[in-house]
Formats: sequence, structure tokens, C-alpha cells
Amino acid sequence: MGNLIDNAIAAAHASLASVAGRVITYRRGSTTVSIEDALIGESRFEVVEASGFHSETVSRDYLIPAAELAGLAPAEPREGDQIEEQVGGERRVYEVMRPGPGQTAWRYRDAARAQLRIHTKHVQTVEVE
Repeated sequence: MGNLIDNAIAAAHASLASVAGRVITYRRGSTTVSIEDALIGESRFEVVEASGFHSETVSRDYLIPAAELAGLAPAEPREGDQIEEQVGGERRVYEVMRPGPGQTAWRYRDAARAQLRIHTKHVQTVEVE
């Protein structure tokens, strides 16, 4: 059982997810996990190339309860995993990846490690009939 702050964060996430959450499919190889309450966000990262050139990269982030990936081994996001989201008549596919050098593909969103923030990039759009 978490402390009061952890419990309040979990309750706030659950409340927001019930209103703004999206259904996604998390895919690792042939294994899929349906997640009913993913929240969508974005992160901006400054990338400094070896040449000294500065650029900004933006990732589409999926915020999900860590327990949703319990059926995967390991039960943490991995680079190359994919997240599929149905938007209108399209299925959009996003790949889990590091947004830049020195960055990680995901991180815990809270001190209790109950929530994940997964960084992705759009890799494919498929028309759904």
C-alpha cells in the first residue's frame, strides 16, 4: 500500500484516464496487450549532434499503468515494441524508441513506479476498411 501522495496520484490518473483515456494495443512481436485507459502526451528533447548542431525532437508519449505490461517478459517497454491506436478510419502505429542520444525510451512517471511514460515515433498509418 502506498502513501497518501502515491494514492492521490493513482486516483488522479484513474480519473483522468476514465475521461480522456484511449484504447491502444501494445505489441511485442506476436504478443499483444489491449490497454483501455492510455493517456496521450508529448515530450520535447533538445538534441546536440557531434557537429554541435542543435535540434529539437518531439515524441508522442503514452502514459499507462505499469501493471498493464505484466504479461510481457520483461514487463517493461523495449525499444522496437509498437503501440497501435485506432483514429477514425486509420490505424496508426508508433514505435517505442529513444527520442535522442542519452535518452531512454521510457521512464516511470511517479515515485511509486506505478505509471509509465513511453516515448514513441509514428512509423506507419494503415487505412481500416
